[in-house]
Amino acid sequence: MSRISDLGGFMNKKNDVHFPLIHNGMDYLVTVGEALRAVDQARGMKYAVLSLYAATELLLKWPLMQQDWRLVALPHPNETELCGEQEFRGGHCPSIGLGQARQRLRDELDIKVPGPAKKAIDHLIQHRNRLQHFEMTAQVEMVKARTEKVLSFLLDFVHDHLRRFLDPSQTEHVDEQLAVVRDVLHEMETFVATRMQLLQSRLQGAGPVVECPECGQGAAVVDAYETTTRCLFCHSSWDSEAAARVYADPWGIASYEAGKQGGDDPVLNCPECDLRTFVRDVKLVGAVSPVDFCFNCAEQFATMGLCHNGCGTPAREDFCPECHGILFSRFD
Repeated sequence: MSRISDLGGFMNKKNDVHFPLIHNGMDYLVTVGEALRAVDQARGMKYAVLSLYAATELLLKWPLMQQDWRLVALPHPNETELCGEQEFRGGHCPSIGLGQARQRLRDELDIKVPGPAKKAIDHLIQHRNRLQHFEMTAQVEMVKARTEKVLSFLLDFVHDHLRRFLDPSQTEHVDEQLAVVRDVLHEMETFVATRMQLLQSRLQGAGPVVECPECGQGAAVVDAYETTTRCLFCHSSWDSEAAARVYADPWGIASYEAGKQGGDDPVLNCPECDLRTFVRDVKLVGAVSPVDFCFNCAEQFATMGLCHNGCGTPAREDFCPECHGILFSRFD
């Protein structure tokens, strides 16, 4: 065989291109760096997201496949039995996605994806789905910041977990490619750190600051006067109600379940301004512990219970002011 690329592909005498799975995953990972360095930044960001998703999915699947190929395989639609191993390895049956791979790594191999990395991967899944199936509008700064978090996780994942599932030749190839990825990650970390340093003076003089739901940086300023939340890092912005919703429930799952099944809505009415912008356990940048917080009036509250009348409004006492007025008006 002769190499067609230093990134891991091979071509034999019949001109057949061959990318072994682990080589394929590392090739996608290196492609992220190439995309981020592209002259056309918009196009580069697009292929950085798509390549990073593909790399993450393949690399997370690799330990599962080495343990048992059936941990990765799925039945064909309308069937209950898995296909045969030969059919699976020939690429003729469905396989699990990135979300299922994370779950099976935890359940089958006791490999857990840390919380911050899980959050970054969730954003990657959403951005990839928008690009692949719909459309996506995003700031370059946001994509770079999220990419840095996933790349950092993958470097640790390869070092801590994937190596024991590699043979010597695969280990050598992965190590070669990781050197390239480290350069890319260093560029991303430098970009994020430099930009955050430049923003420090503005952040210190701003109102309450939370982690941005888009880029994940602690640079989203809650402005009670303008009733908006704006991220100084990636320029994303929301009105107060949208900010509370996207912070508390980024994918809308909890709110949907609350509406359909009667679960708890993560966004409540504020006892101060009475808008539905109150969120529990908000982590303000610089605060020692989470607080109950309103994204409209920017008030911070000690942990509060709910109104005993069942209206769902946080209350300092047994009843919120409105219910208290209604319940006790008969005694006036």
